[in-house]
Amino acid sequence: MNKKIIALAVAAAVAAPLAAQAETKISGKVGGEFTSNTINSAASMGFADHGMGRLQFDVTDESGWYARSAFDTRLTQNSGNGPGYRDQYAGYKGSFGSVQFGKVANVGQNLLKDPFIATFLEARNAGTWGGSWGDASFNTSMVQYMNSFGDMKLAVEYGPSSNAASTADNQGAYGVALTGKAGGVDFWAGTNNMGNVTGSSMMKAGAAMSFGGIKLTLNYDSKTVSNTATAKMLLDAQMKMGTGMLDVAFADKGKDTTGAFMRVGYQIKVSNAVTANIGYASNGTDATTKDDSSMGAGVVVNF
Repeated sequence: MNKKIIALAVAAAVAAPLAAQAETKISGKVGGEFTSNTINSAASMGFADHGMGRLQFDVTDESGWYARSAFDTRLTQNSGNGPGYRDQYAGYKGSFGSVQFGKVANVGQNLLKDPFIATFLEARNAGTWGGSWGDASFNTSMVQYMNSFGDMKLAVEYGPSSNAASTADNQGAYGVALTGKAGGVDFWAGTNNMGNVTGSSMMKAGAAMSFGGIKLTLNYDSKTVSNTATAKMLLDAQMKMGTGMLDVAFADKGKDTTGAFMRVGYQIKVSNAVTANIGYASNGTDATTKDDSSMGAGVVVNF
């Protein structure tokens, strides 16, 4: 047999299993910010990553199965010893929607799409509720279902684990979120029982609309702990300025819910991979002599 034909046959035999493998996408973010901070009247200056650093592997297969394994690459994670875990899950997508299970972000996380999320200018933990059932972190042993219906998207999650000996299993936890668009208005609403904690729940609702070159966002957050509810109302205005976007936001309650949250930020998309931020944020205080505020600049690089 012709040697060239044999070589082609061998190459085809080797390549066939590789071609049948699932497609893997590797991506991530590196974020760095230099800020001047005032916390409890004590001033400091430093360099930090407020949540951007990550390395992420996304796998998709022609069978409909997919998976994600992501790591938090900030040096401050894992007790200062380097990378920790972010979301880790597997799922299946079909005509009925998609179902995924594992360690996931709750379905109501960052529904308002804060442009400064995971930076020192973020509204999370100040103008909106943080925590793993608010706008931060991830929850283990959860099953999530998602589907789109026209301009609306429904997301539902539940914790089916029956290992009552482990509080990390979120047994009986549930959450529901609905997002959509109607008449030029983006809207969202979500609620959960905060991991099935008695007397506790989280709820948010809001809308965003653009007119006259300005995008206005109104978001309402309510957290109930031990049957006592505390709400936060956030108003955010964004407008194009030069080659970037100017953002001004205000919330009636800040970090400790006794003082207001406010920020003035400017964001520039340097390229498809790089975004730069600069601004000032005040996260609320419990006294006028105990400001909790930050001003500075930072950059986020995507890969």
